[in-house]
Amino acid sequence: LTSTCTFQITFAPAADYFPLTQNSSWTYDNALLPDSLYKLSTTTTTIGANTCRIFSIGLGAVGTNPLASASFRKSGSDFFEYMSVDSFTNVTFDAPVRGDIPFLQEAAPVGTNWESAEFTGTESGLPVKIKYAFNLASSGGTHVVNGITFSNVKKVSWKSRVDYNNTGYQDELQMESYYALGVGLIDFRITDAGSTTWFSEDHIRSYLVN
Repeated sequence: LTSTCTFQITFAPAADYFPLTQNSSWTYDNALLPDSLYKLSTTTTTIGANTCRIFSIGLGAVGTNPLASASFRKSGSDFFEYMSVDSFTNVTFDAPVRGDIPFLQEAAPVGTNWESAEFTGTESGLPVKIKYAFNLASSGGTHVVNGITFSNVKKVSWKSRVDYNNTGYQDELQMESYYALGVGLIDFRITDAGSTTWFSEDHIRSYLVN
């Protein structure tokens, strides 16, 4: 006598350092803003040949005062933001220039360096080139934000590099981004190149990852 039975196994998706799951949300404190910064992962869209997740960004506990939207995608173990490439510079291009910025390499070993593509445009009619340089400064450690200790954290140090009117690339702004496994971006800091004082910081207050 033999018998058989069937059962269903549900596999949970592997956790990411930058979750793109629909309806996930994150709230951040920033002393420069009049209210908290709220990000909500919404629908998807196609940009070129790539499917991107749209994040709506607003002020207030649930983003009731909308500010902008952002487009993210994952390819292999790398994450990209499709954005205005002058966003983290002091440049304002005469005409919008948008492109993919590879902001996180999830599987890279500590110490890995990488760069974005080079983007070109004009400011006040003069040629300007922009690119971003990244370094995976640490991985697997802890980081405390708003009294909460996050584990399995990756720290990415990065900077914008700008060439004004073919005079050669110079570092412009420098940033630090901290990503916790299964949570996403937990801390972001920005200042001028060479400075040790951050002029803007986003600190995570709460999150919901689906």
